Amino acid sequence: MSRFALVRTATARFITTIAAAALGIAALAPVPAAAGAPTFERNISIDDTNLLPNTSRQCGFDVYLRQIGTLNLKFMVRSDGTVTIREIGGGGPGMGIYFAPSTGKSLTVNVNDAGTNIETHYPDGTATIMSAGTNGVITVPGYGHVYIGVGLVRVTIDANGDETEVTFGARDPDHSGVCSLLQ
Repeated sequence: MSRFALVRTATARFITTIAAAALGIAALAPVPAAAGAPTFERNISIDDTNLLPNTSRQCGFDVYLRQIGTLNLKFMVRSDGTVTIREIGGGGPGMGIYFAPSTGKSLTVNVNDAGTNIETHYPDGTATIMSAGTNGVITVPGYGHVYIGVGLVRVTIDANGDETEVTFGARDPDHSGVCSLLQ
């Protein structure tokens, strides 16, 4: 399973919950007859931990990344049931903590995600996820970059939840720059 698939799996539950809540909230909001698609913004706190399998393989021990911060999201619900979720304000989650339980070591970093992230869910059950620009730069002071992702990332998902198309910009294949810092 790709790193993006792991991240998507972890966030899919979150996005599905938010999208369902968005539809419920939008249905309750009064909308004038001549108005465009209803939109609203939400700040959502995240605290998400994931095993990094490619990095773990490179390091020779399990490495996890915990991301903590706030996502600023704008929701738009169209009359046909299409829901668009756009990350606004940039900045990404904020703080990341790499840790290796087997060594007892951890490393706290700032996470910079200044790109544009847009997720669109269609009434037929398909979805498109796009991220353009700098979609992840993690730098360790005194060491350098341990992860960087730039360009356009586009993922198309069919009604069964399977990825049917994945294109990536330029990105490091893993976060293995942290290996020597966690040994």
